[in-house]
Amino acid sequence: MGIYFTFPKKKTDNISFDLSGGFDTRMLLTILLNSGINPNEINIFSRQDKVHDHEVDFEIAKNISLKYGFKLNNYNLNRKGNIWTLQDSLFNSLYVKLGFHKEFYLTNKFYTKPLFTFRGSNGESLRGMPHFNINGFIQAHSNNNVPKYKKEFYNSSMRLIKRSISFLKDKKTFDDSFDIASTLYYKALGKNHFGKSAIEKFTANIFRLDPLMDPDIKTIKYNINGKTPHDLISYIFIRFGKDLINFPFQGKRKLNIESIKNAKRLNQNSRPYVIKSDYNAKFYIDSERTSPSLSSKNDNDAFLYLTKLCKSSRFVNILNNMYDNNVYNWANKYSIESNYFPLRHYYALLAIVITLENLSLNQKYMKNSTNIENYKSSQIFQDLVV
Repeated sequence: MGIYFTFPKKKTDNISFDLSGGFDTRMLLTILLNSGINPNEINIFSRQDKVHDHEVDFEIAKNISLKYGFKLNNYNLNRKGNIWTLQDSLFNSLYVKLGFHKEFYLTNKFYTKPLFTFRGSNGESLRGMPHFNINGFIQAHSNNNVPKYKKEFYNSSMRLIKRSISFLKDKKTFDDSFDIASTLYYKALGKNHFGKSAIEKFTANIFRLDPLMDPDIKTIKYNINGKTPHDLISYIFIRFGKDLINFPFQGKRKLNIESIKNAKRLNQNSRPYVIKSDYNAKFYIDSERTSPSLSSKNDNDAFLYLTKLCKSSRFVNILNNMYDNNVYNWANKYSIESNYFPLRHYYALLAIVITLENLSLNQKYMKNSTNIENYKSSQIFQDLVV
């Protein structure tokens, strides 16, 4: 007999669950499908557009929804709220994230009703990154084909990493280089990349729920058989949703066959979880997902504003005084040619420029005042007040 628990839950328009074609959101889906909550009572979203790999993601998510009988993109979330100006949206993003997070999202309002969203952030932690020793960590973050105009950033990053490693070794906090690499990944990369993004959402009354960032995950022995990082992922699927591994993964990725065999062996004496699958017999989609984020050139107002900001003479002059002109040209070329987070490189450079401006503003204002409005005196913003 299978195990199945039922928990009552009121239908709501403020809980969302992202489902893509990758490993991470599908692992979270096992939690949802085993909770007993009717998935049609929350918003399960999968992007349906031609940007990045979303077409493949959506097709996989659609087939999963058909298998388990739940509706995809069922409701529109309650998005009522107070709209921020583009300047305030960018100001909030820059000062909360300090330029971190390569996929530049721009939150544009404070929501009247809290939104709760489940995401697979930091799933890399189960897919192998923490298993590097420190040399492997450095190699994974380097690129032998770095163009000349990126070399300054590469060399700077490597210096920071090596200094951090030396500091940690001097403190003798960790037993070996595997522990150091793991700590750098979790406490530096994970917290900055995903954590700061979650804080930005929090300022807008959006609560990001990222189970894969749970610190307790770090206490699990990742490599059950000591050979491959896929062992834990396979164990989760075999234990809580074995049929989910029968669907393809985006990018033609596959779980290691030996990991699957090992997971089945470890679960052979466990009672299987049986996922209810009669919520809805017919695939249904009511609306495409919309998002308050700057992911493509379709976000016209934000795209035009940021492009104009980063093309201002003051911005270009400050940047070109610090770096070779190719640094700016690289970011500009990417913004023109890419349709997937086209301003990600502009955003990083803007964060550098704003930080440098605020060093001088700090000397001017902060001796006598702590009013955060003073930072909006940044000349970069004043040049383009909307």
